[in-house]
Amino acid sequence: MKRLNRAGMTKHEFKQFDRELELKNIKNMLVSLHKLAEKHNQFQYTGETATEPARIYQTLWDCESALYNYQIDVEHGKYDGIIDMDRD
Repeated sequence: MKRLNRAGMTKHEFKQFDRELELKNIKNMLVSLHKLAEKHNQFQYTGETATEPARIYQTLWDCESALYNYQIDVEHGKYDGIIDMDRD
């Protein structure tokens, strides 16, 4: 089974941030995340247990929260301008 790769380097560095494109990407990720949550609810042990399935669901919840927070920041213009990655 394949594992997730490390976060890839952006091809957009030093280019103008495209707010509409980023909002579209966020919304697409939210749709995918909600599909994952639905699949998780098909497990025999769902997120209501106090075991690993609960950790999975909590992580999905945390990811959703981070996406919505990022969406708010993008909508408010926090990332507008030239993309300059802060890798420190």
